[in-house]
Amino acid sequence: TKVTSDGALDNWIEFRMGKFTARAGVNRMHGNVAAKADGTLKFGPIAATRAANPPDSISIHLEKRLGEAVHFSIKNHQLILELPVDAGVLIFDRG
Repeated sequence: TKVTSDGALDNWIEFRMGKFTARAGVNRMHGNVAAKADGTLKFGPIAATRAANPPDSISIHLEKRLGEAVHFSIKNHQLILELPVDAGVLIFDRG
């Protein structure tokens, strides 16, 4: 199953010095993250606002799955966050 973003600025993530900030539709998220040179990734507890996104919004998937990401890679201006064991990927396109 492939889902696409609700809009160009609705879903994004930024990493900076062991921390991350993200937007998932109407909600903001932030917390700690550890990324290693081999691509492994581990999110700490995630703080987030809890406004209701529309029920068919891709933002809901991002809110639920971001903390599960275990590996990252960057290819062709895309950040790819892999979820555990065939659970899928989250892809952010820098465009």
